[in-house]
Amino acid sequence: MTIRIDAAYCRTSTEIQREKGHSIPRQKALLSEDAKKNGCKKLTFYVDDGYSSAHSERPAFVKLRKDIEAGKIRSLRAYSYDRLFRSLMDLLLFMKFAQEHKVEFISLKEKFDTTTPYGKFQLQSLGAAGEFERSIVVQRVRDAMYHKVRKGDFCGGQPAFGYMIKKKKIYQHPDESKVVVIIYDKFIELRSFRGVVHWLNDHGYRTKRGQTWASATVKRILGNPIYMGIQTYGKRKGGAKTYAPESEWMYEKIRGLEPIISKETFEKVQAIIKTRTFKKPDRRGRVYLLSGLIRCECGGKMAGYTHPDKRKPGRSYSYYKCHNHISKGATICPGNSFVKDSLEDLVLREVKARVDLRFDEKDKASVVQLNDDAASNRNRMQTLEKNVQKLTSRKQKLLGLYSEGVIDKKDLKEAIVKI
Repeated sequence: MTIRIDAAYCRTSTEIQREKGHSIPRQKALLSEDAKKNGCKKLTFYVDDGYSSAHSERPAFVKLRKDIEAGKIRSLRAYSYDRLFRSLMDLLLFMKFAQEHKVEFISLKEKFDTTTPYGKFQLQSLGAAGEFERSIVVQRVRDAMYHKVRKGDFCGGQPAFGYMIKKKKIYQHPDESKVVVIIYDKFIELRSFRGVVHWLNDHGYRTKRGQTWASATVKRILGNPIYMGIQTYGKRKGGAKTYAPESEWMYEKIRGLEPIISKETFEKVQAIIKTRTFKKPDRRGRVYLLSGLIRCECGGKMAGYTHPDKRKPGRSYSYYKCHNHISKGATICPGNSFVKDSLEDLVLREVKARVDLRFDEKDKASVVQLNDDAASNRNRMQTLEKNVQKLTSRKQKLLGLYSEGVIDKKDLKEAIVKI
């Protein structure tokens, strides 16, 4: 028989919260005192120090959920409901989850528990208020940042290559700014990201972190208006990974910041980039069994490449080549390449010898068929991925209906099983 424990959850997200009396020791002391008054001899604490309530993947909170699901928790205390969540949707879903596992919830600050109808009503009302308060704070911070941008103040963050921060102000880096000028000049000359990368690595130049250059880094520098003294703000939605529409981005000149690149040079580079065409590697329906699994002696991953025979139309050759050599140049890796079929046959023979697998002609034929069917398989995979996205969206809508009480748990389970 599992012994159920009385749990308490504590959380702070910032130094300001600690200074305002929300420190972890203070929360523990208040929760322990309340537990003793109500006949609870021992509390097991789950503590997340330095985590925002906006993120559900907090280590201690994740463990708490698992213990509730395992039936280990009898009651759960918190200094305030917003120690758990500020989003009403998240809070209600969690409380339903807790109630299903017969866990009582007690909040000291709001003085309610979920074992009574009044307590449930309080929970929903206060959850809505907390969510509203958080949205107001987020909006105020966003408005303040937009005001800073319009004034021409630097909005902080990690400085781009070519710049440095001193006393919260941005300045040109004396050495890196010279490299930025070289990158722009070389791109105008070579008209190739990879060509610029090879030149930089061949001549011993390194990134801000002391690493060798890569095409993505050069491309980012060539497209950043910061080098004209202009900062971009509002590209991402609330710090998320998704981008806001480009029409909503703000471009403002930073007061007192001397440009590294002239407007004419920047626009010339953008025009060259627009004229270039970028093609994905053509594998001509081939499956590279070892792509990414094998490494060059330089440490770089080796990937599959298919090259058409210019002398014989319709014929092509397949190789495994070092990615470091192709993307970063001969200085980083002199270059190794292996014929696809020869390398794969060698590996398959070695696997067969080591683990005593039985490869017969039928098995070999199935691998050949994989190569022939690769193109149709890719199309099928794209269709499947779109279907998964649609089903995931339906699942989210169902969870919303459940949290609002439109459908019950039984209906929710049946619908999710069908999905």
